Amino acid sequence: MENNCEHNVIVYWSYLDRLWIAHSLDMDKTGSGERVVDALANLIRASLDVITEAKKDHSLHIFRDAPPQILRLAEESVAANILPFEVIEIAYKMARGRWPENFVLDVFPNKTEGSRFKAYLEFLPGA
Repeated sequence: MENNCEHNVIVYWSYLDRLWIAHSLDMDKTGSGERVVDALANLIRASLDVITEAKKDHSLHIFRDAPPQILRLAEESVAANILPFEVIEIAYKMARGRWPENFVLDVFPNKTEGSRFKAYLEFLPGA
């Protein structure tokens, strides 16, 4: 397994699911939530689970391309806003249990058609 794991993420509002979806383009893992930060934290948790298992079982493949429709969505989102680093940092803390549960982050982007954000995640050895 590689020493670190980097991947690009697209975060979008799903009217069908009525949730924010965070989808890793490089690992084909997803997270969802009522808030962008929740979707991202759930994606980080899923990614960390796969990385942890891959450290034990070297036959597991971490990297897998997202489905073509998600890759197209990302390509069409060239002008998507990049998530602020602070939102990503809080999502990492939430995913690792280092964010106080009684402190709710109240940052909500508009849920409009085509609301999309980009993020870049990196998991270092021992993450």
